[in-house]
Formats: sequence, C-alpha cells, structure tokens
Amino acid sequence: MRGEGSYILLKAFQQLCAPPGMRVTSGWQPSLNIRDFEHGGTTMSGLVSDVDIRAGKEILGFPTHTRVTDEQLKEDRFLGCDTDVESLKTSCGYAKHAMWVAEKKLEVLGTDAENAKGWLPSWIRHRLVETGDAEKDYWSAWIHSLPKYEDYEGLGLPLTASPTELGKLRGLPKFGDVPAWTQDLQDSLRKELDFYNAHRGARPEISWKDALWGLMASFTRSFDCGGQGHITMAPVGDMVNHASAPNVVYYCERDMLKFTTRRPIKAGDELLVAYHPPKGGSVTLLSQYGILDKESDRGSWSQEDCQLLRDAHLEQSSNLYMKNAAKLIDINCPARAKGVDVLQAKVPFQVPAPCIQGFSRRRLRLHNFL
Repeated sequence: MRGEGSYILLKAFQQLCAPPGMRVTSGWQPSLNIRDFEHGGTTMSGLVSDVDIRAGKEILGFPTHTRVTDEQLKEDRFLGCDTDVESLKTSCGYAKHAMWVAEKKLEVLGTDAENAKGWLPSWIRHRLVETGDAEKDYWSAWIHSLPKYEDYEGLGLPLTASPTELGKLRGLPKFGDVPAWTQDLQDSLRKELDFYNAHRGARPEISWKDALWGLMASFTRSFDCGGQGHITMAPVGDMVNHASAPNVVYYCERDMLKFTTRRPIKAGDELLVAYHPPKGGSVTLLSQYGILDKESDRGSWSQEDCQLLRDAHLEQSSNLYMKNAAKLIDINCPARAKGVDVLQAKVPFQVPAPCIQGFSRRRLRLHNFL
C-alpha cells in the first residue's frame, strides 16, 4: 500500500484518535509512514519511523473504536459459532472476525453481482477517495490495503490445502495437529457463515470464498488479547512485519492495544515484532503466516522426529503448504549420518496522543497445537 492510500489510512487513524474538536489538517505529516520493504525477496508494506525513537517509548495506541473488537461481534448475525467448548473458542473467535471483515469488504468494494451490472470497471467505481469522514476513510483504506484471495493462496496456508493433502500430516511429529485445527477453523467458519446469511437482514449474502478470505485475513493479521478467542484486529498496527529479533513489542491494556519500542530505533528503520517466541515456533510461523523461518529451530529437531518426517516425503505433494513443510524439515533437521547427502534448503524468509505518540505483538497460537 503506497502513496495516497497509505496517507488516507494514517490521516484517518490520527483523526479518530485526536481530541474532540481537533481537525487533522491537509498539511499534517505523520511520524510513522507505510513503505514497501524487501523480506526474503518479497516486497511487502510495512511501518517505518521517520524520527529517532528511544527504547521503552510507547509509539502506537489503538482505542476500541479503531479496532475490530469482541463488542462489535456480539450483534445477532455474528453468533453462529458460539460455544462453551474451550478448545473451539479460538477458532470461533477467528470465524467471527472473518465474517465482520467479509461484510466490510462487500460494503466497501461491492458484491460481484453489483459490479457485474455497472458499465464502469469495478476498480474505478470503488477506488479509494478521501471523503473527510474519518471513520469511513479509515475502514475503507484498510479494506483496500488487505491482500486479495489469490495473494493468500500464494502464502501456502493450510487453510487453502485439501483435507486429503493435510491428512498426510496426521500422526507426524511437529505437524500432526495441523489437520485438526484447520478443520476446526473451517467448521467454525461454516457455522458462522450459515448463521450470518440466515440473519443478515438487508445486507448482501456472503459467499464461502469471501468468508474464507476473511478468515485468512483474521488468521494472519490479528492480535491476542487474552486468549480463548479474544483477539482484535487493528488497521495500521497489522502492518508491522515479523522479525526473529524485533525492535517493538505489543500488549493489550484495558481498552487499548499498545506498541512499545524494545530498543532505540533510528529514523528510517522498519518497525518489527516477533509473531512467535524465538524458539520452537517455526511450524507456527509457516502454518499461520506462510513464513518459512530458517533460523529459529535450525538443526534442533530430534533425529527420530526427522526420520519420521523425511519418510513422509511431503516434497512430493503438489500443495504449496506441504512443499514448504518439506523445506522446513530440511532446515530444522540435523545433518544425517556421515556419508548421507543432506539437502540444503535455499528459500526466502518469507501525532497527538494516544495514537501516534511523538513520535507485545504475540500472535495467537491455536490451542497450543505445538
């Protein structure tokens, strides 16, 4: 997301957080900006500081009205997957957020049927234009910034793999629980989708594809605020990319989601958080974010586990997630006995308060499936 779109998003965010009566002028310039960065050969948008920041400085704060929260999901149409089963509360939380995002997408970009009727191309009719309504501009710019369905397919998430392919992981070390929690997510989404469409009133019907797109958005861009499905989504904040040695942490405090610097940051540095603790998280990073982390667990998996994983021959699958899982096995398994060739994987590692001030993101782990 570059240029006018990023400016509209940041300006609307600042206006939503400004004191009552204050207007953010057209000449306002943020201390944080959205720019493109290269990560493992892939270009992606990220947040950058335009000023030096000391360690321990709170740099971003997100009040409830700038986030997707549990309160917004208590409306009747979002109650389809409510459950008292502890192990399913997490997947239900993702599904609820998925439906909210899918609904907002149809509101901002229109339905396929609506777009087919117009004589103007959809991208012209739904182009991002600053309206002066901060709330409308904020959510509209965010929806425009999200990856498309095809982009999520390109990440190689297990959510896009067939049950047959994922079934090959059952019983394997490290990856054995992936099929079960993937099925939990999809089952919760199906319940939520069916219930939503039966209780949507005059709102457009949401398709399975749009619902699944929303699920991949919530699954990859949400913040943990207490576990058991208590997650939140925060435009702007969700543009902070992953690093195993982060310079920023996030945490939830009362009604705020906050970002604080871990160490001094120089002007021009990208803001980075760790999506998972530094050790033992490579399978989570691959399964939840499509990140092939070649540092966290390198060479640390046991010979016994590695033999079972290699014998599964996941590299023979046509599915991208399974192929990436095979690459991760090659990275994390110790070298074989002398005389046996080892495949070396070569893969990319895929301003007023309280919002931007003068100027821990810990992603939600699915019921500890690791």
